Amino acid sequence: MIITTSFHDKFMLSKQDSYLHEMGISLYDVRDIERFKGYSPDSIQVPETCKLVFVSSIYPVGDDAKLFEKVLSSMSLSLEEALHIYPQYISLVSNQNQDWVWFSGSPVDARMQGRVLHSPELSSVKGNAKNRRDLWQQICENR
Repeated sequence: MIITTSFHDKFMLSKQDSYLHEMGISLYDVRDIERFKGYSPDSIQVPETCKLVFVSSIYPVGDDAKLFEKVLSSMSLSLEEALHIYPQYISLVSNQNQDWVWFSGSPVDARMQGRVLHSPELSSVKGNAKNRRDLWQQICENR
């Protein structure tokens, strides 16, 4: 089962998920869903309210989440208008009505629709002026 949530929902982790995160234990997910012969995963529905799909193998938390929120704000977007998808699940996205797709630390995938942003992982953008400038330039060019 694949569960996607908006960033706003994800920040409100369950108590159990919070404890696991504090202990450094990550929730697991299937990297190569095609290896499960006979299993048909549910498709991922991008909500109509979603304006930006964030494709990254790392879910932003802590300082990375703050940076992500700042970037969204500069684009006049909120966390409620963003959806995180792991790169291995792109093939499961069935509807796309987002305006933007941001590939962070993962290669651009032409199957995703919208204005494309491409950057290193957020942790590499945070402390690097060139990476921040490159991301900002992409945002300005695609408005």
